[in-house]
Amino acid sequence: MSTLTATKREATEKLNVLREEGKVPAVYYGAGKESTSITINEIDFIRLYRTEGETGVFKLDVDGTSIDAMVYDYQLHPVSHKVLHVDFRVVDTNKPIEVAVPVTLTGEAPAVKANLGTVTHVTQELTVEALPNDIPHDIEVSVETLEDLNSQITAADITLPKGVTLIDEPETIIAVVAALRGDDDAETSGEIDMDAIEASAEKGQNEEAGDAE
Repeated sequence: MSTLTATKREATEKLNVLREEGKVPAVYYGAGKESTSITINEIDFIRLYRTEGETGVFKLDVDGTSIDAMVYDYQLHPVSHKVLHVDFRVVDTNKPIEVAVPVTLTGEAPAVKANLGTVTHVTQELTVEALPNDIPHDIEVSVETLEDLNSQITAADITLPKGVTLIDEPETIIAVVAALRGDDDAETSGEIDMDAIEASAEKGQNEEAGDAE
């Protein structure tokens, strides 16, 4: 299990100074824990997030005390993409929780092979309930059953892992074959490039170290 080291943050610490030092203000709460302000290393967080995403359970080590946690939310600077703040959700690994899990489409649809249309990914994530350690990193959905124009896959068609229960409506559309459109209408990915963000963070810290010499 991954571990992320953190220290408790005092109210007197200035956030802009912390960020200049490559640190990120954060907070953890949940599972009976009071909301607590902490500080984490930006690069360490980026590496953890690439592995765990928002569905993986890891150990949050706060001044030597270990807590089971998940990434609940994070904020990025709109221009520099530096990590500005992180919310961690404390979990009890013996109690089920609800969480949104990303949906990944796999395979090639026969309708696409036949040039009948293109697959539109309608629902990007599904809300499920499971014990924290049973939550899948993502839900893979094969599109190989999509044979005709307007054929679709719904949440009811998905076989979830053992111990994972669907919370969203079974009629939720995951993917559908839509008519072919021009290149201008092609989908664009909204995924965050964590590799680029990590490289930017490392560059910034190296520049600060050089200025300090």
